[in-house]
Amino acid sequence: MPWERVIPVGMIDATYVLQRSGVTVPDSITMSHDPSGSLDAGLAGTLFTTFVTHMIPALASAYTFTHVHYVGQVDGTNQVAYDSANTAVTGTRTNTSLAALGPPSNAALVRKKTAFAGKSMRGRFYFPGLADADVDAQGQILGATVTAFQNAVTGWWNACQSFAPMMLSHSCFHEDDQPPCTPKAWTVITQLQVDDVMATQRRRLHR
Repeated sequence: MPWERVIPVGMIDATYVLQRSGVTVPDSITMSHDPSGSLDAGLAGTLFTTFVTHMIPALASAYTFTHVHYVGQVDGTNQVAYDSANTAVTGTRTNTSLAALGPPSNAALVRKKTAFAGKSMRGRFYFPGLADADVDAQGQILGATVTAFQNAVTGWWNACQSFAPMMLSHSCFHEDDQPPCTPKAWTVITQLQVDDVMATQRRRLHR
């Protein structure tokens, strides 16, 4: 079943790229935004520095935040794409060297909450870099780690509110023999919420 992704005019799809030491394929966090200013290289830089300010203290030291890439819709027919040019920044969370971490697939699940009910009105992303010591024998993330992650994502969400509020984007699905469908309008994210149970990312192996 084909799917379409239509970015509303003035909005962007951003990808925050996180590189784990010793791993070829990076992790990424995807987030849509509704910027109040121009869609230009300066916005990519501001998104980068905002993430650094609030998320780097929670990021494992075995990870490096390399850049932000975004695609934005400037009008009804034209898009732009920019990458941040800032220097990459390594995570500063203590006791999270590569040797201390669990498998790359282990992560904290962060829920994208909106003011509306229903599965289609919420989203999620995975925040990588859980250390073995962050999780108990039942897969529960320790309270101190949950608090640190929650403070980080709440700070990031709050900071973005002033220039590029976070949005929940919606893709559109249709059968091959059907005409393109009309996608839903994007929805404001009202909260980012860290789950207290370790999540496992499913990864496709391209072989």
